[in-house]
Amino acid sequence: MQKSSKSKLYEIDKVANFRELLNRSANLYPNKVAFTYKLNPKSSEYITHTYTELKNDVKNLGTALIDLGLSRKRIAIIAPNRYEWCVSYLSVTTSRYDSCST
Repeated sequence: MQKSSKSKLYEIDKVANFRELLNRSANLYPNKVAFTYKLNPKSSEYITHTYTELKNDVKNLGTALIDLGLSRKRIAIIAPNRYEWCVSYLSVTTSRYDSCST
């Protein structure tokens, strides 16, 4: 991760990919809420996931995909916008071919 000081207001960290972004967010804001949503529109109960939970869910699904032999395969994600879609997308785009350690 590189620091950029072109901005006169503050320095910003540059991230090269989603893996770096996810790791950085989980390290900086481990217990902060990353996602808040309702299971259905009529529900009054909100479900939350922290950045640490998000990182763990992404890592676990990525590991499962690799264990299923799906590394280096094309994977399509067809679903409405929701937490599980985000986890799926990040798992596919950040999983390593040799291991899923982050």
